[in-house]
Amino acid sequence: DVQKFILSVMEYWIQEFEIDGWRLDVADEIEPLCLSFIRRTIKNKYPHVLLLGECWSDAYRIIGNGNQLDITMNYLFRNACYDFFAKNGRAEEFANQINTMLMRYRKQINKSNFNLLDSHDTERFLTSCSYDENMLKLAWAFQMFFIGSPSVYYGDEVGMSGENDPLCRAGMKWEYKDCELHNYIKGLIEIRNSNELIKHGDFKQLYVSDKQGVYIFMRFNANDCIGFAFNTSSEDQVINDKSVYDYFGVSSLRIDKKSFQIINKIGGRI
Repeated sequence: DVQKFILSVMEYWIQEFEIDGWRLDVADEIEPLCLSFIRRTIKNKYPHVLLLGECWSDAYRIIGNGNQLDITMNYLFRNACYDFFAKNGRAEEFANQINTMLMRYRKQINKSNFNLLDSHDTERFLTSCSYDENMLKLAWAFQMFFIGSPSVYYGDEVGMSGENDPLCRAGMKWEYKDCELHNYIKGLIEIRNSNELIKHGDFKQLYVSDKQGVYIFMRFNANDCIGFAFNTSSEDQVINDKSVYDYFGVSSLRIDKKSFQIINKIGGRI
């Protein structure tokens, strides 16, 4: 009876208001058989409806087998970005966190997962960065160019800050004319939306250096590739790496401090 009631509520909103999907709170605490029942029923009638689950840790149980939810609020992604960009973490540890996450989930899930930096349940990312807008911009860039579905928490795009709940849930700051952060993230979104490699390409890590605070990856398909180099350190860095040269024909790459560089292919192979 409880399951039927839950389904009746879900179907009401799908039928009456044509919503695109459901987010299930604390989905990892819902009985697996219940989630499977929900999926079978909803997907049989509304195959386009997205089933998103909240999970603060490894979400393999609820999304890994393809018989429960479609994707998760990817707190593994958020935790990795928090450590690396907000708290000046090690590049190699960041790479380990990202690679572990990618290994846990299937490719189609990784390409769809709900990648967030903060939410109504965390402090805002600008606060996490000790109000360093350069590091927020770097995290945004990684989020937009990485595989998956980037999610920007309301107000972050205009520089809202706040400690954990309830301070992260303040009312929207509506007056943001000529806001530099707003224009910046709009630019990142435009880059993402205009590039098929970023939207649909595969992912490959190319270069990681703790000493330099540098992390480089590429997005690619069978015919082309595009690279992204991130420098979280307080000094400019020069990269002379064989893999970067092999794929992009770039023998020496300079990345300004606390910034990123897009690497366009001028030679090399794919």
